[in-house]
Amino acid sequence: LKAIVRPMYSNPQLHGARLVALVLGDKALTALWEEELTQMSKQITAMRQALVESLSAIKCPPPSGSFKSWRHITDQIGMFAYTGLSKRQCDILTDKYHVYCTKNGRFSMAGVNP
Repeated sequence: LKAIVRPMYSNPQLHGARLVALVLGDKALTALWEEELTQMSKQITAMRQALVESLSAIKCPPPSGSFKSWRHITDQIGMFAYTGLSKRQCDILTDKYHVYCTKNGRFSMAGVNP
């Protein structure tokens, strides 16, 4: 199986590069892509804010003594948020509530919804 998969990683297919060339080579497609990228970025920022507001509204204590509030979630940027949750807290979220994240408390903000 490794012998089959290895060339796929070492020599990726051309369709991704061709797609990028197509989008960036056309001003209208580039503008549309940039607009959609901005929308997604705003959505992720809104989800960060909604998460912090929800945790604050239910008076959920910060994940550890290292944090005074949940504001560290809105202080971060990008698709992922480090929550500060411990492995034990992450395991409880997964086992009891089917909320999934990495064992170090990192969440994909694109997967968070109101």
